[in-house]
Amino acid sequence: AVALEDDFTVFGTAQGATEVTILSVPPKGGGGKSLLDKGETGLSLRKASVSTTDYTYSKKMTVQEDATTGYYDEYVLTPGMDGYWGMTGEQDITVAFDKKYGIKDLSGPSIATKTQTEIQDILEDMIYAPGSDDLMVKLRLKAETPYVWLHPVADVNAPAPLEVGGTSNRKDGYTIVITCISPTTELPPQTVQVENTTFRATFDTTDAVTAKYTVKADDGDGHVAEEETFITGTGVQEAVATVEEAVATVEEKAAAAAAELEKKVEEEAAAAAAAEVQRLAKEAAEKLAEKAAEATPEPPGFEAIFAIAGLLAVAYLVHRRKH
Repeated sequence: AVALEDDFTVFGTAQGATEVTILSVPPKGGGGKSLLDKGETGLSLRKASVSTTDYTYSKKMTVQEDATTGYYDEYVLTPGMDGYWGMTGEQDITVAFDKKYGIKDLSGPSIATKTQTEIQDILEDMIYAPGSDDLMVKLRLKAETPYVWLHPVADVNAPAPLEVGGTSNRKDGYTIVITCISPTTELPPQTVQVENTTFRATFDTTDAVTAKYTVKADDGDGHVAEEETFITGTGVQEAVATVEEAVATVEEKAAAAAAELEKKVEEEAAAAAAAEVQRLAKEAAEKLAEKAAEATPEPPGFEAIFAIAGLLAVAYLVHRRKH
C-alpha cells in the first residue's frame, strides 16, 4: 500500500528489452481518477529504461493527492524484440490502442467507460495475439489516505524513559515529529522515521515535572495522532517516599500501642473473671449450707424431755402394781 502523495517504486528485469511501459489503471477503470496525474482521469503512462548490463529497470513515481483510494492495476509491458505492440505494426502504444480498439486517448472519453476488467482484456488481446512476442506482468497497488496512529503510552516514574510507538502508512524514511507536552512543561521533541510502517521514540524524563502529558505524532501533512500519559517527577516521588516512611512509622507505633493495650485489657479481664468466679463460688457455698441446714432434724426441747420422763414413770408404777 502507498499513501496519497507518497512515492512508490516499480522495479524488475526485462531481458532483451531496452525500455518498459508502465500503465496504472484506476479502481473505477478508464473513468476513474489518475494515479499519477493531478486533475486527470483514466490511465497513467510512464516509461523506464532497461539496463543493458543486467536488464534491470526501476521507476519511482508519486501518487497524486486527488487519487482514488483503492486498488489500482499496474501493468509493466514491453513490445518485444520487434519493437511493435502486438500485431498492430505500431511502436507507440497509444497509437496501437487507437488503431486496433478505437481508443484515441488513454485519459479521454473513448476509454472512460471501460472497467478494469475490460482494460485487462484489451491488453491481453493485444499483447498475447498470435505471432506477438510482447511481454506483460500485472501488479496491484493499494492507494490509501495517509494515517498516523499511536499505541497507548504507559505511565512512568521519572527518570525512567518514556517509550512511544506507532504505525503509519507513510513511505519508509518519512519523517514523523513526536512531542510530549504538559500544561506547564514540554519534553524535547523527537524526530523519527517510518520503517516498515512503524516508528518509535524514547523521551528522557529526568527533568520532567509531575503532570499529565499529551503525546502527539504529526506527519507534517495534517495527519496527527494523540495519546495521554502521566509522568511522576522525582520530587513527588521523594515526597511520597517520605510520607510512606512516616506512615509506616506511625503504623508500627500504633500496632505496638494496640498490642500493649490488648495485653492490659486481657489482664484486667482475667482478674475480673477470677473475682467473679470467687464470688459465685462463695454464693453457691452459702446456698448449699442453707439447704443442708433445712434438711437436718431439730433436737427436742426441755418440754419434750419432761413429757417422756413422765410417761416412763407412769409405765413403771403400772408395772409394779401388777406384780
